[in-house]
Amino acid sequence: MNHWIFKCYPEFYDLEKRLADQEPRLTWDVTRCHKLVTVDDVAFIWQTGNMQGIRAAIRIESSPQLMPQMDSERKFSTIPDTSVGWRVYATILRRELNISTDTLRKIEGLDGLFNFHNVTAPIYQMAPFEANILKKLIE
Repeated sequence: MNHWIFKCYPEFYDLEKRLADQEPRLTWDVTRCHKLVTVDDVAFIWQTGNMQGIRAAIRIESSPQLMPQMDSERKFSTIPDTSVGWRVYATILRRELNISTDTLRKIEGLDGLFNFHNVTAPIYQMAPFEANILKKLIE
């Protein structure tokens, strides 16, 4: 099982409203690494912008495939997205996380997360030791 950080850009997707919606299933863009993301992987949703940090955790339920966004997801997009792209089906595991970037930087082992150094990568595969630290933090 792999662990990922999937970035969420508030200018394109309203994560706060999505997490308030009780529907557990969603689709998520996998614009890169789509050959590496597999069923049962876990992704932590990293929100960029003013509320930067980890906001949720999801379990990947399908291999990445070319498909449109689920109809139920479109209402959370700030710009209508009817495109077909590499996406996965996923289920929200934790929707109440709010671990800020400042907090993560202070945790030994997470202080070097790739996200802190490469703000443009939309998907990042976590090292196993990083995933273990983060999983313990959210349990």
